[in-house]
Amino acid sequence: MTDISAFAEEDFDPKAWVNTLTSQRQQSNGSSAEEPVDKFLAEMEMRLQLAAEEIEAGLHESSAQALRRLPFAVQEIYRLQVRTAPCSDAGLRCSTAFHYIYTTRWCQCDG
Repeated sequence: MTDISAFAEEDFDPKAWVNTLTSQRQQSNGSSAEEPVDKFLAEMEMRLQLAAEEIEAGLHESSAQALRRLPFAVQEIYRLQVRTAPCSDAGLRCSTAFHYIYTTRWCQCDG
C-alpha cells in the first residue's frame, strides 16, 4: 500500500506526489517499465479510493460509537453536578425535579 501520510501535510502538492510515485516506479523497474504508466496510475487511483473508503468507514464507526456513548456521558455529567452541588434544600429540589423530568422524557421517548 502506498503511504498516504503526505496528504495530511499543509503544503501537499498532488502533482508532485504523483510524479514522485511515477519516477520511483520507473527507477525500481529499470529504464523500461514492464507495465504501462496508464495501468500503474489506474491501480494507484483504485488504491487511493480503497484507502479513502477505509478511512470513511473508520470515521463512521468512531462517530457512531461517540453518539452511542453521548447519553451516558450527559447522564454522568448531571450526576456529578448533583453530587458536587451544595446540599441546600433548593438545590435538592431542583435536582430531584430535573431527574424526574429527565427520566419521564427518557421513558416517553423509548415508548
